[in-house]
Amino acid sequence: MSMYRHRDGLFWLSLFSIPSEKEKKQLLKWINERHIDYTAQWLASEMLELSGMGHSEYRADDPCMQAACEHVALKFMLCDSDLAKDLLREEELAKATEVYARKQYNSKLLQKILHDFLNILIEERGKNNLRNLFTISIIDELRKVQEEEINRTYGALKKAIEKVASGVKSNCYYEAEHDFYGFITPINDSLNQFLLNKLGYNFNQANERHAGNGMSTLFCNYEQKVSNSILQLALVNDTEFWANHENFGVVTFINEIAKLNDIRHAEKVLSFIAENLQKMPHMQLVFEHHFPLWMSKRNELIESLEDQAFRFAFKRLESYCDLSIVKSVPLCYPMSKAEPAFFEIGQRVWEHFIRDYNYPNDYETVAKYLSNEVKHFILGETHEHNDIAVILDAAPFRYSADNEDRRLFTAYHPDCFSFENIWKRVYLKAYAVTLLSGDEQMQFSYLQRIFVDLIKAIERRIGICTVHQLDTSTRDKHFEELKQILGTYDVNVTEEHKSDYIISLLDRDTALIEEAESFPVLEQIGDAIYGLAAAELLFYDPDTEGMAEKFEHFTRAEAQVLISKKQGFDKLYLQIGLPAKYVEFDTLYYNIETLDEEKLQELNHEKYLADSLEMIIGSVYRDLGIEQAIGFAKQLLLKTFPKQLRKEVRPTEENKHNKDIDMDYWSRILPSPCSVMTGELRTLWNALDKVILIASLGTDDKDKRRYITNSFGNTAIYGESHNYGVAWAFHDYLNNGLLSVLEKYGETIRDNYKNNKKF
Repeated sequence: MSMYRHRDGLFWLSLFSIPSEKEKKQLLKWINERHIDYTAQWLASEMLELSGMGHSEYRADDPCMQAACEHVALKFMLCDSDLAKDLLREEELAKATEVYARKQYNSKLLQKILHDFLNILIEERGKNNLRNLFTISIIDELRKVQEEEINRTYGALKKAIEKVASGVKSNCYYEAEHDFYGFITPINDSLNQFLLNKLGYNFNQANERHAGNGMSTLFCNYEQKVSNSILQLALVNDTEFWANHENFGVVTFINEIAKLNDIRHAEKVLSFIAENLQKMPHMQLVFEHHFPLWMSKRNELIESLEDQAFRFAFKRLESYCDLSIVKSVPLCYPMSKAEPAFFEIGQRVWEHFIRDYNYPNDYETVAKYLSNEVKHFILGETHEHNDIAVILDAAPFRYSADNEDRRLFTAYHPDCFSFENIWKRVYLKAYAVTLLSGDEQMQFSYLQRIFVDLIKAIERRIGICTVHQLDTSTRDKHFEELKQILGTYDVNVTEEHKSDYIISLLDRDTALIEEAESFPVLEQIGDAIYGLAAAELLFYDPDTEGMAEKFEHFTRAEAQVLISKKQGFDKLYLQIGLPAKYVEFDTLYYNIETLDEEKLQELNHEKYLADSLEMIIGSVYRDLGIEQAIGFAKQLLLKTFPKQLRKEVRPTEENKHNKDIDMDYWSRILPSPCSVMTGELRTLWNALDKVILIASLGTDDKDKRRYITNSFGNTAIYGESHNYGVAWAFHDYLNNGLLSVLEKYGETIRDNYKNNKKF
């Protein structure tokens, strides 16, 4: 059927190549029965594709484009063709024509026929004669929609711009609002030169995005957005207006004016912005030092700096005390003013902290070293991220000697990083801890957490340890007490691995650096052994249901803390002040659920007990072997959780004839090779894999520890080509035990790891 017109417009059937009335009825019936979730974006996408406009210049996700396509589709159905007559009853058609004339495009009736039209387009895709039919109409309608949107939305801005440079094209406003890269777009080179000539300010160079330490830490990657907001206010000083247009990119706007109007129009607008920028506080400093615009926001920057100083110095103490009072202390002197008394009190506390609490025998040496290092930094003789001066200043200025923050505040305060002021900021932190506790020892403990990196730097660089690290008087006593506890579990400790057992009881502050380096070695072993012990107890229980969930519960830190407390290991832990087994930030990042009748409170500052327990188990492994370590871990679990765990039921001849045990249990725990891995099997295999790899490779090497952590039961290192079903190594373990697997696969694992090919 050829395309032709009648008095009511185009015959829509001819446009869609529908040859008969019968097929028309079938299509309309199908449309009424079919349900799709209509969206304006979907319709726009279909119509743009039909119109040869399916490219980046015309976007279906653009609200104006969506509106334009809907308007064109409605006009086509109601005015240009007879399609609406077939979609609507006579009274509906009259009403639809009326609401369309009133531009009530969101009416249910118009939305219904748009939904039907989309259905037709989808069904007849590739079978119609609509190609390019809508192109001109969409472009014209889009221009009208955008114009209406701009006049409605940008009235205040347009009014201001017209006074400066009349005739700026409407599309400039629209593009500025919808350009994804609007905040980070560089200004036109000619316009940048114009600004350089006018203000001596290279806008593009000063406002380019920096990476790494070159960036500020204060606005957390919102620097460009802040700079853009400054430019917005330079255009129209109306915060309420910009609250509704925060995505309006001023640089994009100026660039679009240069492109769609001319460079002269853009220069006029840019000159207007420059004049208003010069009136803003601290902007002259920005121009003089070639800073990005956001650096003029002095008050906001200081507020952010104070917040940063609090987070990085005191947030780690949140579990131990109420920190709200500390927020009243200005930590960022001289940006923030502080009372002279704060420095006096802080200096006194600091000197006692260094001299009496940590280095009573080496105070003069340590004090001289710290002073000299700060002087070298001030003179520019050192400038590294781990300089002592940087470590002392780490809270407010993070861990960089050369970043935007330092450059900025040096401009505001030339003496900001003077010798005197670096130490004053140290004293302010020392003063702050006096507000947290009236007890001197507790104050020192807080400072130890805040300046833990400094303490370790002193040990590494000049070989001076704290008095706590050197005091070994209680080590032997606690070792003997640990031996007694372990003896009750038939774990007969030898003197050969005495150091391992002692290290497992040490806190970061009481351990030497070389001892602390053994923490991850012992911890990974103990973690794996403990995990396998829990997995076997659950796996070999005929009544276990939801093994994976239960395994997760028993291997969480809270279960291990509970074991440590119930078995008395917590009383042997060697610490001073606040414990910090591994990290500065003593925080658990997962939700804690109740495992036992006991609910552990404030676990975030007790995790060190879980780490210590794992190291004790790791020490047993290194001292007495894998079987005794697993047996010990199982005893701990059984004794601590007698109601939730019980002794294993292994497939002995006696057990197999036990009528109380479901026979399906034996097929569950003794699957055939390559059979499907159930949840129970997967949980046990993942736990077993860690132990096998540790026994085969060891944990002394950081790369090996990383590989073991990320293994997740990969069978390639065992020499197997597949990674699904019950692996042969796993099958061997289930039938013959752990030692059999280690004997058969140990060498293969070591060779494959060394070759670094098969896994």
